[in-house]
Amino acid sequence: MAIAQSIIDSGECYNLKMLAVNGNDLKKLGYSGEDIKRKLNILLNGVIDGKYNNDKESLLKAVK
Repeated sequence: MAIAQSIIDSGECYNLKMLAVNGNDLKKLGYSGEDIKRKLNILLNGVIDGKYNNDKESLLKAVK
């Protein structure tokens, strides 16, 4: 529990609502339906793993 509380307290991204992008951003890029869900989950995992920064520019670049 201490690790989870530490992540929450630090403000690190750990769920889709905390991502700097959302489904509407991906719709503007032409994605739809399940593709949006799949891409958002890939981005979230990338942010959690440290592969991507949680900022809109980085995430949109990664998804293109």
